Amino acid sequence: MPFAPVLDVLLDLDLVLVTGKGGVGKTFLAAAFAHEAARVGARPLLVSLGPSAPFELLFGVRLGPEPVGLGDGIEGVALDPEHTVPRALATILGSERMARAAHRNRALRSFLDAAPGVPELAAWAAIEGFVTQREFGLRRFHPVVVDMDASGHAAMMLDVPAVLRPFAGRGPLDALVGAVERRLAAASTGALLVSLPAPLVVEETLSLYDALVGRLGILVAATVINRMPDPPLPAVAPARLDALAEHGAARDRAIAADLWYAHRELRRFASQVEAARSLAAAVDAPTATVPEVADPQARTSLARAGRALAETSVTFFEEVEP
Repeated sequence: MPFAPVLDVLLDLDLVLVTGKGGVGKTFLAAAFAHEAARVGARPLLVSLGPSAPFELLFGVRLGPEPVGLGDGIEGVALDPEHTVPRALATILGSERMARAAHRNRALRSFLDAAPGVPELAAWAAIEGFVTQREFGLRRFHPVVVDMDASGHAAMMLDVPAVLRPFAGRGPLDALVGAVERRLAAASTGALLVSLPAPLVVEETLSLYDALVGRLGILVAATVINRMPDPPLPAVAPARLDALAEHGAARDRAIAADLWYAHRELRRFASQVEAARSLAAAVDAPTATVPEVADPQARTSLARAGRALAETSVTFFEEVEP
């Protein structure tokens, strides 16, 4: 059964968690999705959990603890424990004044910032606030797009509610953990997995997919194969290369070198197509391919990548003969 376009699937979600192996371009894809979402009338919020410099380079705006406009109908925010932990403490303690006093205590602050799961839970609490925030009776942000850490760290952060559950007891902490658990389990929350057309990267992407769907119970809404190259030669090229060889062109060293190079590029592209096919076949979600872009920091590149998400689920190239 064919899937809907990736963009349509993601726009149905309240919370989109963008992750993948380090270096696959997940921050760029998070921004590209937000750009396209805003273009079609949504009100996306980009959330940075780590260094916000990549978003600042893309949009030319410095991110802080409160949402700011990035242009083109997109807003962005950078979360860090300095601001999120006191707010979570205020929820748990029931008093912002007590939370500020507790966080000013150097020893307690060091403990809270380093305690396993506390900074992550505080970040989830902030994200939940953005998802549920209303303005004039309407959702202020939709969807909320979180640029997660790379594979392993993302899985650890998604596991935080389960890790803290035995210590939650009953009361405000239990309510906070429960709210995060419900948000992550909701049908309106989904992960966008970003991969590359390379066998080893696809293998790691599938390992993350299994962890999210199987162990963590997170919906994987869609996958994206980033930096998919165009075919190096027209579809008729393999037959013409063979014809050249049969007619003796290979006896000419210069032409022989060109033939070798052409076959090498066709083999490489065939491997990339096969990697894309294997990922799309293994996941129960739509898959889009996003082309390589010359300048990932250009707004035109964001627009091009965003449009690729709006196309139908991955259309595989014609059979490629190496």
